[in-house]
Amino acid sequence: MPPDRQPHFAPATIRRVLALGWITAAAVAQGGAQERQEPTPRLQGYPHRDDGIADTVWTRAHLTGDWGGLRTWLQARGITPELFTTTDASLVTAGGVDPGGTAVRTLVDATISFASEPLLGFRGGTLFVDLQLQRGDDGSLDTGDLQRYSDIDHDHEFDEVAMLWYEQALCDDTVFVKVGKNDTNTEFDVAPHADHFLHASFGHSPNVLAMPTYPDPAFGAQVFWQPGGFYAGAGLYDGAAQSGVRTGERGPATVFAGPDDLFGIAEAGAMWAGRHPGRLGIGLWRHTGEFQRFDGGTDDKTTGCYGVLDQSLWRVGDGDGERGVGAFAMYAWADPTVSAIEHHGGAGLAYDGPFAQRPHDVAGLGASYGAFSRAPGAGFIGGAELAVECFYEMRLTPWLTVKPVLTWLDDPAGAPGVDDAVVLTLRTAITF
Repeated sequence: MPPDRQPHFAPATIRRVLALGWITAAAVAQGGAQERQEPTPRLQGYPHRDDGIADTVWTRAHLTGDWGGLRTWLQARGITPELFTTTDASLVTAGGVDPGGTAVRTLVDATISFASEPLLGFRGGTLFVDLQLQRGDDGSLDTGDLQRYSDIDHDHEFDEVAMLWYEQALCDDTVFVKVGKNDTNTEFDVAPHADHFLHASFGHSPNVLAMPTYPDPAFGAQVFWQPGGFYAGAGLYDGAAQSGVRTGERGPATVFAGPDDLFGIAEAGAMWAGRHPGRLGIGLWRHTGEFQRFDGGTDDKTTGCYGVLDQSLWRVGDGDGERGVGAFAMYAWADPTVSAIEHHGGAGLAYDGPFAQRPHDVAGLGASYGAFSRAPGAGFIGGAELAVECFYEMRLTPWLTVKPVLTWLDDPAGAPGVDDAVVLTLRTAITF
């Protein structure tokens, strides 16, 4: 039988939390004059209203408003608190392990960021904290899929300090150094046009093994250099999750005491601007932990590689607005003697503002293909698991989005006797 799923996926919602919190803090810290161009650019979340429209519950950026002016007062001093919830309700309409099975789960993120300039008088520093709570069902138990069709699914509920890091910009904002507990997938193997998709493998390729990411970020350090159209970055993190340590729920103890496993990753690439901006990145990763081979032996380390392409294809009108179509493509390879998926490929299209009357809605269609290991002892009956996702995300208010999603799973986990699955999911995201 195929090995158990390895939970190593980061929800795109976390990247939006980081984008919104960081951009707000950076604008305050620099007087609003310049926003940082990220080494791996991300969607900028849900922008605050500045168009003069009256502040009502239907037009405000946050459900709870400005807290009587307290939120604005804090932001002027470089402090940006945010609270987000993401809830998925799913129904397996056909196939899978449990046809007719249902799952409801919620992820809560409470974040706060501190900008150094208004607080301490020096520019370029950001302290970020993210508290996470996850409750509910694991939807993949009903479908039997290996890659997980919801990026907030997990096999247990948890409460944790998911991120606690400090980042400093140096050398005229061309070098960025980050130290602390971090979700690696917020910087590496990221495709911005994939952020609105539900499926976990659009967040990052599932065969980047034991990556310190949701739900188990880890302590470490990273540096990115972005002199212009080129960028390069590398990071080294606690790899204790491979030994069964839930690093997301723990502090830095396993960095300094056993297990001594480490996860290292490096990525370099090119970025281009203009009417159709895009990015191409290529990465390598290495984990020094012990991995069980399918033939019964063990390896004391493993290595893999990946690539990601993100590209704007078409803009509505003169291209000055946000409406248009973008695409992404991703590929990754891992050692088939230890990885359930040897080759992973994913691609998709996202249409921002498909209707002029609804410029903040997003429609998307994408596919994720995971080719199973053929190594002796792997035990997969099928050749690959294919997931196809179609969604329409409706921005009902600046603080509320509702997204119906249709997912088709072909040959879930390559297991015998499990039919192709069709899943309907309704995602609700609220910014408090």
